[in-house]
Amino acid sequence: MLHEESSVAKGAGNHSAPLVSVVMPIYDAAPFLNAALDSVRVQDWPDLELIAVNDGSTDGSGDILQAAAADWVGPGRRLVVLEQQNAGAAAARNAGVARAQGDILALFDSDDIYHPSLVSRLVAALGGEAIMSFAMYRYIDETGRHTGTETAPGAEALQLRELLRNNWVHAPVFSREAWDLAGPLDETLRAHIDLDFFARLVKRRPGAIRLVPDALSDYRRRSGQITGDWRRMRRAWLHVHRKLRRDGLRLSPAELRRIHAGLRIYWASLAYQSGDYATARRLTARAWRGDPAGLLREAHPRTLALACVTSLLPDGLHHAIRDLYRARTTETA
Repeated sequence: MLHEESSVAKGAGNHSAPLVSVVMPIYDAAPFLNAALDSVRVQDWPDLELIAVNDGSTDGSGDILQAAAADWVGPGRRLVVLEQQNAGAAAARNAGVARAQGDILALFDSDDIYHPSLVSRLVAALGGEAIMSFAMYRYIDETGRHTGTETAPGAEALQLRELLRNNWVHAPVFSREAWDLAGPLDETLRAHIDLDFFARLVKRRPGAIRLVPDALSDYRRRSGQITGDWRRMRRAWLHVHRKLRRDGLRLSPAELRRIHAGLRIYWASLAYQSGDYATARRLTARAWRGDPAGLLREAHPRTLALACVTSLLPDGLHHAIRDLYRARTTETA
């Protein structure tokens, strides 16, 4: 339950452009929070508010939010801080959207970083059938070091079956219509919260999500993230799929094989990164048996390389590679 609300640094705004409300849930994100806040504040969009929902943080994130008020001074900038007991990311985002004043909404995580033109580029991509837009992104680690860039899927308009196989969407911008059509977020989920929302939207409005192929944000990968637990991600995906089936989705056996093959490669990569090499090998083998032609045709080269490494190398060599990578990361941090 929300028990405190503060609004700080209210600007005059720019009435020639619609207000964009960025909703950011925060739970124990203190080491990364200032960078995330600054990246929203310096956007080149003229009229913007940030709804920061502190979801019961215990690490001083709330103090950082209050101290940030001094930076949010000037026209077209507003920071609203909501405080609530810990209820999870979905509940925090729902509370933020309920408080938002903008006709255009954005979802953003408190450990990621916007590039300066993200909001303006994604707002410009809205129109026609597209009522949500997103862009590609770079990966960064806990130190902010760039570790890779996500490549774009082939089609500009994201299809439901592709989304179920690989949730590309990150840091989306969307209209109120999209939220009314597919929201609110499912507060019973602890993973794939966004996939559930995006999949409902695309099922009910094909062509609703448009891709901007340039990398316009930094996605931070760090230890302890829910998205690093392959078992939790698998359970959440199955839950989302069951909900879609109840909503009338029907997939052919061939479509399911293709989707499951891509998912197993993804789950295998999570298991591998956590050091569970036996599970990574098992999932990789099942993926290859399920849809070898599809993986060769559609999987990212880096994903295929990991799949081959997972299948062929002994555990001792995996440990050596992991230790070498960690040593290199420490030296360059």
